[in-house]
Amino acid sequence: MASGDLPARATLRAEHCEALIGAIYRVSGKVTPIQTWLTPYWRETSRDVLADPHRGNSKSALQEWTQSQGLGLPTYVCQQISQRHGDPRRFHCRVFIQNQNSPRAEAWGGSRRQAEKRAAKAAMQQTTLVSIK
Repeated sequence: MASGDLPARATLRAEHCEALIGAIYRVSGKVTPIQTWLTPYWRETSRDVLADPHRGNSKSALQEWTQSQGLGLPTYVCQQISQRHGDPRRFHCRVFIQNQNSPRAEAWGGSRRQAEKRAAKAAMQQTTLVSIK
């Protein structure tokens, strides 16, 4: 394994953790020591997941949601507003879902990609509040 192979490292860590859990259970015959060891980690991870349920991948989440609803792919319309690098409002992006005349959500970003991700995240937050008519 190359030192830069991050997916392989993550897989090995997961396999080692699984082996350690199995060994602790086999030696103790109980789940309690495993729960005691992992509960603080699970609480922290749960907070992280709840804070960002799409793990920074709102564009993919929005695409999956729109397709599951039979709405096709979202459309992003971005404009470069400023020429200044580092400007957090350099790009403005609107995301449309299925032939809607008005955008589902809008956002700003320092890059086109950032503005699209923020617009997708805003649209995903709205999907839990309002259904598309």
